[in-house]
Amino acid sequence: MPADAIRTALARWRAATAYLAALTRRFDPAALDWPSACGDWINRQLLAHIATGYAMRRNWLRAALLGEPLIPRAAGDAANAERVAALASASRRVIAETLIANRAGIESLLAQLTEPMLDLAIERSHARGTLREALGDLTNHDLDHAAELRPLPASPP
Repeated sequence: MPADAIRTALARWRAATAYLAALTRRFDPAALDWPSACGDWINRQLLAHIATGYAMRRNWLRAALLGEPLIPRAAGDAANAERVAALASASRRVIAETLIANRAGIESLLAQLTEPMLDLAIERSHARGTLREALGDLTNHDLDHAAELRPLPASPP
């Protein structure tokens, strides 16, 4: 039986996956190419990033499961840009399917964790810590980005 921290992380991951998939599927198609609140990205690019941006988390979990040191972080911005570009003209359905598949892979890795693995030292965006510390906000990045999606402006009455 996994530790409470793992069970909680799995529950939060599953809930966020359901929310993000539903959000993607119901997002107004007319607003996909509208600017988001995330830099220069349009909503479609932001949804593509949410659907594909799991490299760092996958790296942490695989290292913990294999009992190996972390693989040096790849050029994140370039790899991220490639993943987003691959979905440049994708429909909401394709983006949602990609999101579900990628998040299922992370969920599978999470489900294999054991308590001792949570002490793996990791490097996060702005801090070092342990996998245990990261589990609490494993899905926050995606939810924060979801809040940056912008609908089309309302038409004047």
